[in-house]
Formats: sequence, C-alpha cells, structure tokens
Amino acid sequence: MLLACVLSLAIQAQPLTVDSPALRISYDEFRKLYDAGQVIVLDTRGEQSYLAGHIAGARWLPLDRVEAAIPELRKEKQALVTYCS
Repeated sequence: MLLACVLSLAIQAQPLTVDSPALRISYDEFRKLYDAGQVIVLDTRGEQSYLAGHIAGARWLPLDRVEAAIPELRKEKQALVTYCS
C-alpha cells in the first residue's frame, strides 16, 4: 500500500508531526493528482530500492536528506508527495 503525504510538512508555518492527518492523502487522491500532473513525487527509500523500481517520474530523495532539501523544496509550485516502503 502506498502511503502518501503532502509535504506541506516543515514548509508550513505551524509545526506538524509526520503522523499528522493533515499531511496524509489516500491512494485514490494521490492517483487523481498524479494522473493530472499536479504533484511532484519524492521517493524517500534507499537507493537500491529506488533503482529496483519506483513510481514513474519520482525523484529520489532519501529520507535522511529531506530536512536539508527543504529550502529547495519550498521553491516548488506543485504539491509534494513522499512515499517509502
């Protein structure tokens, strides 16, 4: 099962935890946004898992690098969706 969370994450003013319901979307909602080209998909798994197969168009951003990437991610105009194993 794909767990997708919109990475308004640390990008929002108020602090949210990773298990916050406000950051989660259903697979159906993800699929709708993905099919419409309205999201950037970030694969936060390890490199070997990413290379073994990933969602078409997903960018690889290991989980331990997400925090450092936030300044760049803030520049994105589309919603960001992360997924992992």
